[in-house]
Amino acid sequence: MIYTKFAALLGTAEQDTKATSVMALPREDALAALTKLMEPQNIAAILIDYPSFEGHSYNQIDLLVSALVGHGMKESADLVQQHTPLLVTDKPEKALKIYQEIQRDSLAVTASLYFAGQRDHDAEQAIHRYMQRNLRQSEG
Repeated sequence: MIYTKFAALLGTAEQDTKATSVMALPREDALAALTKLMEPQNIAAILIDYPSFEGHSYNQIDLLVSALVGHGMKESADLVQQHTPLLVTDKPEKALKIYQEIQRDSLAVTASLYFAGQRDHDAEQAIHRYMQRNLRQSEG
């Protein structure tokens, strides 16, 4: 029953035939559902997985933090330095930049981007569409 509610929210065709009030929900599905619900507020989320900490992992995180600071994202850099597992923002373009920096500059840290019920590449595309709409609105 509860799965049916999440499936409906995410637009999946799967139906739950069991009447249950408890379910296991992968964090990926929970974040997709959260960003779908929060779409009118333009909420984006980045789920970050940090490695087990060896010397080279710390160096990779330090390089990522430096790259974020270099892009004027000191607050986000501080959160990454603290190994924060989930970043949430109402500035999707900022989330996209952080996600891209992690993808480009970090071998040790992995991340998944969520926006408008989408994940990773699809979320990137949704953010690009959001940015295009905002650009057109500001020009018109």
